[in-house]
Amino acid sequence: MRYPLQIATASLMALATSLSWGQATEPARAAYDRGVVAYDKLEFGDAATAFKQAHDQSPHEPSYLFALAQASRRIGEDDKDHQQAAHFAKAIEYFEKYLDLGTGTRRSDAEMWIRKMKGSTSKPPEAEGKSQVTLAIEPLAAPDETTTTYVDGEAFKQESVPLLTLGKHTFRVERAGFLTRELQVTCGASQYVKINLVSLPTRMVVTGRPEDVGAEIWVDGKHVDNLKKGSTIVTIEPGSSNVSFRKRGADPVQTFVQARRGDTQPLSIKLPRSTTRVVAYSTFATGAASMIFGAVSVGMALSAEADVQAYDRIRNPFQIEADVRDSHLDERDSWRNAAIAGFGVGLAAFGLGAALYWFDLPDPAPSPLRLDRRFTGRIKVVPAGNGLMIHGQF
Repeated sequence: MRYPLQIATASLMALATSLSWGQATEPARAAYDRGVVAYDKLEFGDAATAFKQAHDQSPHEPSYLFALAQASRRIGEDDKDHQQAAHFAKAIEYFEKYLDLGTGTRRSDAEMWIRKMKGSTSKPPEAEGKSQVTLAIEPLAAPDETTTTYVDGEAFKQESVPLLTLGKHTFRVERAGFLTRELQVTCGASQYVKINLVSLPTRMVVTGRPEDVGAEIWVDGKHVDNLKKGSTIVTIEPGSSNVSFRKRGADPVQTFVQARRGDTQPLSIKLPRSTTRVVAYSTFATGAASMIFGAVSVGMALSAEADVQAYDRIRNPFQIEADVRDSHLDERDSWRNAAIAGFGVGLAAFGLGAALYWFDLPDPAPSPLRLDRRFTGRIKVVPAGNGLMIHGQF
């Protein structure tokens, strides 16, 4: 005998919500998760095997036992091996053990399935003008989520819908983080109602300073967007997310964001300037000062050269005038050497500053700086003892 009240994933709807995690071991949880995956695929034999392993390792966890009973019942309903009675007997045994535990939250469901499989002697719903409704709600509820079902305005938890009169009824399902769904169904004697909930997006609104615009936003190791002017909205997964921000010239910032399904979490960031970028700016300043010094030295050298040429136009100069000429000549040469040194130091400083600026990447970088298809590299300046040390990777 087959029963019309068949569901797949939603038959285990309330298992997750009633799971007493404190009594379950890690191997038992892993086996239970494998069973849920198999149940989703309608592979009830594999599901029953996995649920049996979970129950054997955590015999006092009622949810594992209920799941095992449901999988055994579905095997009997499919009746692929023509041993429905044997499978139903097993399912009834597991349901009765579930009731004996006394800690499960789905006693009414267990009793209902036992009656159906044993063949209830009471009047069937058809004779009483009633409709037995099986409500399937997808996706499965997480352990911290509560689903409330309203039938014609009356609230029921999860899918425990009582016998209804035959005819049209309005079903409404509410769950935090999901859009509320409402459905009108004309119910017969045995009615299967499936409602798919649509998840609300979980978002993070990121803001930063103007100098932080353009920073890469990484969520759980994946680059999802870049920080824009004003604010940037990023969709994240419910729960805890590892969020990091990276930008050239700034030290990376990492934080964890906790958000429930459907929440919008604000996040403000401030990226500190990297030591490498500070050293690069200091080197640029040193180079500029050296170039200015070199330009001043050129001016002083030209002035001294003009004095030398003025004395050269005097014929038969006195000895004292010749000494003055020689001093101007020495002054010209000194300023010329100073100008050459100033320009040299300035150019070297600009070159070093440009290298530090260009190769300044967050450490560790999500990917090295790419100049062309053959060359990658980065440079970092880090404190070392009483000074600084430059690290290069090419």
